[in-house]
Amino acid sequence: MASNNAANSDDQSVILHKYFNEAARDWERKYTFAGSMYWRIRKFADALQTRVPLHACVLDLGCGSGDITAACASRGYEMVGIDQSAEMITRARSRFHDLKIAFEVGSISTKESLPYKNDRFGSFLASSVLEYVPEPRPCLTELRRVCSDTAFGFLTVPNPYHPLRIIEEVERRVRSLAPQWARLGQSRKRYLDLSNTRLSLSGWTKAFSEGGWEVVDIQGTRTPLLFFALKATKS
Repeated sequence: MASNNAANSDDQSVILHKYFNEAARDWERKYTFAGSMYWRIRKFADALQTRVPLHACVLDLGCGSGDITAACASRGYEMVGIDQSAEMITRARSRFHDLKIAFEVGSISTKESLPYKNDRFGSFLASSVLEYVPEPRPCLTELRRVCSDTAFGFLTVPNPYHPLRIIEEVERRVRSLAPQWARLGQSRKRYLDLSNTRLSLSGWTKAFSEGGWEVVDIQGTRTPLLFFALKATKS
């Protein structure tokens, strides 16, 4: 069984890599003024500035096209952005080369360690990343390792109680039961297949606690995304 789970995890990692490499060419459009993710730029930057001193070293896990990373760098933080999609990192480096951000290609899977020393960061960001991680607890534990004892973390995850997420879950089940539906909208199908870590509020809180993090704030309980502020627990 363990071998099968490992194989499935490897398969998902390959599919995920391909999915975001293909998405890289248009991903930054989501962060334009009319884009669906534009609001995240200020949300993450403001949350960071509220709790973390300027000039702290901050890790943006799954940084994508680098828009949130760049906004935080512009506020005065030393930013490191990591993403497993080489195409995303290429775009980020090209667009924000003047900000001296360390954009790096690296795995964010649960099987590999992050390529950073202990206690390097004073905070981490993860904008809708953990929903693509099959086992989030080891990932959270790695984030705790590379963050200091006084670090904060800020992240978004899907809100399973919102009508949009309920519809997605119904669609996922229908597609799995009806092959004729599965053939429709391959991009949508890949998203539903990959974004499948949908924990309850208590489930996330437990995962954070087991990974070495304490929830200090929760926002967005009536929106499609939950926004968590976390604080490192003493190691």
